[in-house]
Amino acid sequence: MTEEMTPQVELQEKITAESVTLEQANAEMVQAEKVYVQQGGIGRAEGRFIDVSEGGIGIAIGENITVTEGGIGAAAAGTVTLNESSVAFLAAREVSGEATILFDLRAAVVFGVVVGVIVGLFKLFGGKSRD
Repeated sequence: MTEEMTPQVELQEKITAESVTLEQANAEMVQAEKVYVQQGGIGRAEGRFIDVSEGGIGIAIGENITVTEGGIGAAAAGTVTLNESSVAFLAAREVSGEATILFDLRAAVVFGVVVGVIVGLFKLFGGKSRD
């Protein structure tokens, strides 16, 4: 009988450094000039250059973000390059590559306005009591 080798995935709480590389590892928060993630995940990443390969980030804030076969929940950057990746909320000056973007900046603003109007109507009409 052969044993399967399962890679050990560690969780780091907060990492602050000049350059951070995570391979098959996870971190809650990373602040660095350069952030590289391969087959891992970060809750929140802040850096000038953020590069994700087959991994994911919850919130990414940087100048240049590149995602290859990965995903980001929310990203804010000057330039974003996406290769077969997905982003739920994206705010960027330049976007290139093949990607699925759920909400870009314009769509997020429209979504916020619509939700605000709906919530306002519920409060207006839902607050009246019947006698």
